[in-house]
Amino acid sequence: MKISVIIATLNRAADLRKALESILSQTEPPFEVLVIDQSVDEETCLLAEELKESALSKKIYLRYIRQSEKSLVKARNRGILLAAGEIISFLDDDIVLFSDYFAHINQAFEADSKLAGVSGNVIVRSKLEGTKWRLRKALMEFFLLSNFDGKMTVSGFGTPIYERVIDRTLQVEFLPGCDMNFRKDRMGDETFDEWFTGYSFREDAEFSYRMSQLGKCIMIPQAKLYHNYSVSNRLNVDALTRMTIQNYHYVYLKHKNRHFYSKFFFGYSILGLVLMDLIEFLSRRDPERFSKVRAEVATSIELMMGGVK
Repeated sequence: MKISVIIATLNRAADLRKALESILSQTEPPFEVLVIDQSVDEETCLLAEELKESALSKKIYLRYIRQSEKSLVKARNRGILLAAGEIISFLDDDIVLFSDYFAHINQAFEADSKLAGVSGNVIVRSKLEGTKWRLRKALMEFFLLSNFDGKMTVSGFGTPIYERVIDRTLQVEFLPGCDMNFRKDRMGDETFDEWFTGYSFREDAEFSYRMSQLGKCIMIPQAKLYHNYSVSNRLNVDALTRMTIQNYHYVYLKHKNRHFYSKFFFGYSILGLVLMDLIEFLSRRDPERFSKVRAEVATSIELMMGGVK
């Protein structure tokens, strides 16, 4: 099956080089790679030009598209409009694929025509373990923030599976945003929700959740990759925390605000989020953690007062 890879990027030419080189080294390469560039300099454009001939020698069409607006969701949606493949693959610009990644992705789609989405196995470089992590994980489960099963909780929270390497195929509702592959005919007219702005936290979870309602979404252990979590272009703690709470609220309103008790569950999860970070602050006396708690409380109050849309 023909695969179109869409990579939205912003000022990360060094990270992007590693990602593209891993794509060009695939045993079963994709049909095309669309780089949607929102950078302020020319480094990404020059990189694409440098690698274009090498890509073509492997029958990969490397396409460079410049976008002035800094919007991850709009970049991905632009890629959807331009993509010609049967499978649409969304990759982050700071990943590195194992050489047989797309071979396994293709095999999964060909084996099951009902699949809507497939994600790979992000190899965890630093394993989460110890008493502190076990306590945090227990609190996240208690406050309905995540059941660590890749599914949405009753409060509208939940996370893709990120904290462990998977050892078997798992059916999920959330796919990790760094590597999501969808069958184009299952996508239909579905696009990323452009309410999300900038860094767009939760846009990937919200989109993959919608796709999981249209068909089966799975994570497979064979398709491996590294996610390097580049530190460039990250928001400061206040802006990131504010966006996080707002975007959690938006996803809750869109998908879980259907019953009289839904507000209780959402508020319960927000309370858990604040308490966990407060405990973290009290144990470490970290000023940044205090700023995070303060921003969580302020944004939550604004939500309750109807001041955040």
